[in-house]
Amino acid sequence: MASGEGLQVGVLLPTREAIFTGGSAAAPVLAMAERAEALGFDSLWVGDSLTARPRFEPLTVLAAVAARTRRVSLGTAVLLPALRNPVLLAHAVATVDRIAEGRLILGVGLGNKSAPSQAEFAAAGVPFEHRSGRLKELLAVCRALWTQERVTHAGRFWNLRDVEVLPKPHRPGGPPVWVGGSGPLMMKLAATDAQGWFPNMDDAAQLS
Repeated sequence: MASGEGLQVGVLLPTREAIFTGGSAAAPVLAMAERAEALGFDSLWVGDSLTARPRFEPLTVLAAVAARTRRVSLGTAVLLPALRNPVLLAHAVATVDRIAEGRLILGVGLGNKSAPSQAEFAAAGVPFEHRSGRLKELLAVCRALWTQERVTHAGRFWNLRDVEVLPKPHRPGGPPVWVGGSGPLMMKLAATDAQGWFPNMDDAAQLS
Protein backbone atom coordinates (compact mmCIF):
# COMPACT_ATOMS: atom_id res chain seq x y z
CA MET A 1 0.00 0.00 0.00
CA ALA A 2 1.57 3.29 -1.03
CA SER A 3 0.58 6.94 -0.93
CA GLY A 4 2.05 10.37 -1.37
CA GLU A 5 3.40 10.07 2.16
CA GLY A 6 5.75 7.28 1.15
CA LEU A 7 5.79 3.54 1.51
CA GLN A 8 3.18 2.05 3.83
CA VAL A 9 3.33 -1.49 5.18
CA GLY A 10 0.39 -3.70 6.07
CA VAL A 11 -0.12 -7.05 7.80
CA LEU A 12 -2.31 -9.94 6.63
CA LEU A 13 -3.89 -11.32 9.78
CA PRO A 14 -3.67 -15.15 10.04
CA THR A 15 -7.39 -15.88 10.06
CA ARG A 16 -6.83 -19.08 8.06
CA GLU A 17 -3.84 -20.24 10.06
CA ALA A 18 -5.87 -19.90 13.25
CA ILE A 19 -8.21 -22.56 11.83
CA PHE A 20 -5.86 -25.08 10.25
CA THR A 21 -3.47 -25.14 13.22
CA GLY A 22 -6.35 -26.60 15.20
CA GLY A 23 -6.80 -23.85 17.77
CA SER A 24 -9.64 -21.83 16.25
CA ALA A 25 -9.17 -19.15 18.90
CA ALA A 26 -9.94 -15.58 17.84
CA ALA A 27 -8.15 -13.86 20.73
CA PRO A 28 -4.59 -14.30 19.31
CA VAL A 29 -5.67 -12.80 15.98
CA LEU A 30 -7.15 -9.76 17.69
CA ALA A 31 -4.10 -9.40 19.92
CA MET A 32 -1.88 -9.51 16.82
CA ALA A 33 -3.94 -6.70 15.28
CA GLU A 34 -3.47 -4.52 18.37
CA ARG A 35 0.24 -5.28 18.43
CA ALA A 36 0.68 -4.48 14.75
CA GLU A 37 -0.89 -1.07 15.22
CA ALA A 38 1.28 -0.42 18.28
CA LEU A 39 4.39 -1.31 16.23
CA GLY A 40 3.49 1.28 13.60
CA PHE A 41 2.10 -0.82 10.75
CA ASP A 42 -0.24 1.11 8.47
CA SER A 43 -2.93 -1.41 7.59
CA LEU A 44 -4.44 -4.76 8.59
CA TRP A 45 -5.99 -7.19 6.13
CA VAL A 46 -8.08 -10.37 6.21
CA GLY A 47 -8.87 -12.97 3.54
CA ASP A 48 -12.17 -14.61 2.70
CA SER A 49 -13.38 -18.14 2.05
CA LEU A 50 -16.44 -20.12 3.09
CA THR A 51 -15.30 -23.69 2.55
CA ALA A 52 -12.40 -23.83 0.08
CA ARG A 53 -9.86 -22.36 2.51
CA PRO A 54 -11.64 -22.22 5.89
CA ARG A 55 -11.02 -19.11 7.97
CA PHE A 56 -12.83 -16.64 10.19
CA GLU A 57 -15.54 -14.58 8.48
CA PRO A 58 -13.72 -11.41 7.37
CA LEU A 59 -16.18 -8.61 8.11
CA THR A 60 -16.88 -9.99 11.58
CA VAL A 61 -13.14 -10.03 12.30
CA LEU A 62 -12.69 -6.50 10.98
CA ALA A 63 -15.52 -5.23 13.19
CA ALA A 64 -13.73 -6.66 16.22
CA VAL A 65 -10.38 -5.27 15.06
CA ALA A 66 -11.95 -1.87 14.40
CA ALA A 67 -13.14 -1.72 18.01
CA ARG A 68 -9.60 -2.44 19.25
CA THR A 69 -7.65 -0.06 17.01
CA ARG A 70 -7.73 3.65 16.23
CA ARG A 71 -5.32 4.44 13.41
CA VAL A 72 -4.66 1.60 10.98
CA SER A 73 -6.60 1.07 7.77
CA LEU A 74 -8.61 -2.16 7.72
CA GLY A 75 -9.27 -4.16 4.59
CA THR A 76 -10.40 -7.38 2.94
CA ALA A 77 -7.77 -9.05 0.77
CA VAL A 78 -9.92 -10.12 -0.82
CA LEU A 79 -13.64 -10.57 -0.22
CA LEU A 80 -15.69 -12.68 -2.66
CA PRO A 81 -18.82 -10.55 -3.10
CA ALA A 82 -20.40 -12.91 -5.64
CA LEU A 83 -21.11 -15.33 -2.79
CA ARG A 84 -23.26 -12.73 -1.03
CA ASN A 85 -26.54 -10.85 -1.28
CA PRO A 86 -25.89 -7.14 -2.05
CA VAL A 87 -28.35 -5.78 0.53
CA LEU A 88 -26.82 -7.87 3.31
CA LEU A 89 -23.29 -7.02 2.17
CA ALA A 90 -23.99 -3.29 1.87
CA HIS A 91 -25.43 -3.30 5.39
CA ALA A 92 -22.50 -5.23 6.89
CA VAL A 93 -19.85 -3.12 5.13
CA ALA A 94 -21.53 0.13 6.15
CA THR A 95 -21.69 -1.04 9.76
CA VAL A 96 -18.01 -2.02 9.85
CA ASP A 97 -17.05 1.30 8.26
CA ARG A 98 -19.02 3.08 10.99
CA ILE A 99 -17.26 1.10 13.72
CA ALA A 100 -13.91 1.82 12.05
CA GLU A 101 -14.83 5.49 11.56
CA GLY A 102 -13.97 5.44 7.89
CA ARG A 103 -10.88 3.22 7.93
CA LEU A 104 -12.32 0.33 5.89
CA ILE A 105 -11.04 -0.68 2.43
CA LEU A 106 -13.19 -3.17 0.53
CA GLY A 107 -10.90 -5.44 -1.46
CA VAL A 108 -12.86 -7.68 -3.84
CA GLY A 109 -12.10 -10.62 -6.11
CA LEU A 110 -13.69 -13.36 -8.19
CA GLY A 111 -12.11 -16.47 -6.69
CA ASN A 112 -10.02 -18.96 -8.64
CA LYS A 113 -11.15 -21.80 -10.89
CA SER A 114 -10.01 -24.64 -8.63
CA ALA A 115 -12.36 -27.47 -7.73
CA PRO A 116 -12.58 -26.38 -4.06
CA SER A 117 -13.50 -22.86 -5.14
CA GLN A 118 -16.22 -24.13 -7.46
CA ALA A 119 -17.54 -26.35 -4.67
CA GLU A 120 -17.63 -23.31 -2.40
CA PHE A 121 -19.89 -21.46 -4.82
CA ALA A 122 -22.12 -24.52 -5.12
CA ALA A 123 -22.41 -24.74 -1.34
CA ALA A 124 -23.56 -21.11 -1.27
CA GLY A 125 -26.11 -21.76 -4.01
CA VAL A 126 -24.33 -19.51 -6.53
CA PRO A 127 -23.61 -20.72 -10.09
CA PHE A 128 -19.84 -20.46 -10.53
CA GLU A 129 -20.18 -19.23 -14.11
CA HIS A 130 -22.17 -16.19 -12.92
CA ARG A 131 -19.53 -14.88 -10.54
CA SER A 132 -18.18 -12.09 -12.78
CA GLY A 133 -21.62 -10.74 -13.66
CA ARG A 134 -22.72 -10.93 -10.04
CA LEU A 135 -19.62 -9.06 -8.89
CA LYS A 136 -20.17 -6.12 -11.25
CA GLU A 137 -23.88 -5.85 -10.48
CA LEU A 138 -23.35 -6.27 -6.75
CA LEU A 139 -20.84 -3.42 -6.57
CA ALA A 140 -23.28 -1.15 -8.40
CA VAL A 141 -26.11 -2.09 -6.03
CA CYS A 142 -23.96 -1.60 -2.93
CA ARG A 143 -22.83 1.84 -4.07
CA ALA A 144 -26.43 2.83 -4.74
CA LEU A 145 -27.48 1.65 -1.27
CA TRP A 146 -24.60 3.58 0.30
CA THR A 147 -25.37 6.84 -1.50
CA GLN A 148 -29.11 6.98 -2.15
CA GLU A 149 -31.96 7.32 0.31
CA ARG A 150 -34.01 4.62 -1.42
CA VAL A 151 -32.98 2.28 -4.21
CA THR A 152 -34.94 0.62 -6.97
CA HIS A 153 -32.89 -1.73 -9.13
CA ALA A 154 -33.86 -4.11 -11.93
CA GLY A 155 -30.89 -6.26 -12.88
CA ARG A 156 -29.90 -9.67 -14.10
CA PHE A 157 -29.38 -11.15 -10.65
CA TRP A 158 -31.24 -8.89 -8.21
CA ASN A 159 -34.36 -6.78 -8.22
CA LEU A 160 -34.97 -4.20 -5.51
CA ARG A 161 -37.93 -1.93 -5.04
CA ASP A 162 -37.73 1.14 -2.81
CA VAL A 163 -35.07 -0.33 -0.49
CA GLU A 164 -33.24 1.74 2.12
CA VAL A 165 -30.20 0.52 4.06
CA LEU A 166 -29.08 2.27 7.25
CA PRO A 167 -26.63 3.19 8.54
CA LYS A 168 -24.84 4.68 5.59
CA PRO A 169 -21.05 4.21 5.66
CA HIS A 170 -18.91 6.62 7.64
CA ARG A 171 -17.47 8.05 4.44
CA PRO A 172 -19.85 9.54 1.87
CA GLY A 173 -20.08 7.10 -1.02
CA GLY A 174 -18.81 4.18 0.99
CA PRO A 175 -15.34 2.71 1.49
CA PRO A 176 -12.82 2.66 -1.36
CA VAL A 177 -12.96 -0.50 -3.47
CA TRP A 178 -9.75 -2.31 -4.42
CA VAL A 179 -9.82 -5.04 -7.04
CA GLY A 180 -7.74 -8.20 -6.84
CA GLY A 181 -6.72 -10.26 -9.86
CA SER A 182 -4.86 -9.99 -13.15
CA GLY A 183 -7.41 -11.29 -15.68
CA PRO A 184 -8.88 -8.97 -18.33
CA LEU A 185 -12.15 -8.41 -16.47
CA MET A 186 -10.53 -7.57 -13.15
CA MET A 187 -7.88 -5.36 -14.76
CA LYS A 188 -10.62 -3.40 -16.54
CA LEU A 189 -12.64 -3.15 -13.34
CA ALA A 190 -9.58 -1.91 -11.46
CA ALA A 191 -8.94 0.75 -14.09
CA THR A 192 -12.51 2.01 -14.44
CA ASP A 193 -14.43 1.30 -11.26
CA ALA A 194 -12.04 1.00 -8.32
CA GLN A 195 -9.66 3.02 -6.20
CA GLY A 196 -6.92 0.40 -5.87
CA TRP A 197 -5.55 -2.87 -7.25
CA PHE A 198 -4.08 -6.02 -5.75
CA PRO A 199 -1.62 -7.48 -8.31
CA ASN A 200 -1.82 -11.26 -8.62
CA MET A 201 0.80 -12.35 -11.11
CA ASP A 202 3.31 -15.19 -11.28
CA ASP A 203 6.03 -13.03 -12.83
CA ALA A 204 6.90 -9.60 -11.40
CA ALA A 205 8.09 -8.56 -14.87
CA GLN A 206 4.43 -8.45 -15.93
CA LEU A 207 4.03 -5.34 -13.78
CA SER A 208 6.47 -3.34 -15.87
